[in-house]
Amino acid sequence: RKDKIFRTLLACALQLLAAQSCMTVTAQRLKGLEETSGLRSAVLDFPSGLNAGWLGAASGIGVSLALQYWPRGDWITPNRSAVLLSTVCCYGAGVTWALGQGNSWGFGLGYCLATSWACFGLTKAETSPEVVKKVAKFGMGVFALLGVSCIAS
Repeated sequence: RKDKIFRTLLACALQLLAAQSCMTVTAQRLKGLEETSGLRSAVLDFPSGLNAGWLGAASGIGVSLALQYWPRGDWITPNRSAVLLSTVCCYGAGVTWALGQGNSWGFGLGYCLATSWACFGLTKAETSPEVVKKVAKFGMGVFALLGVSCIAS
């Protein structure tokens, strides 16, 4: 039974990762557009960034849920959860830095807000281990600074 749950959750996590990859391609295309305006940033870039940020967070959650049902023992520990969160944050920071600056600053700002909010939620969750809360607090700070850098670019 645990093996079947793991396979089902892993398939869901892979679909979330695929959706996140599609949003990264969207960011690349937005960055390639010559035209830039406040309207484009508000109605196209920013919502796309929010969507990509939430998909990044959801992908991390999906992988975490799948690994809780790893058929060969307990894989998820507090430290491994913190490493997984760090990985998701580093990926998000890379996407924001590479694709959310300049003429697509709205994308970067949206991504930062969604990811920072997801990290904030982890700091308030009663079931989050302290090590995960520490990483989430650090992630909030990183994405707040990245969001400001997107606006300033």
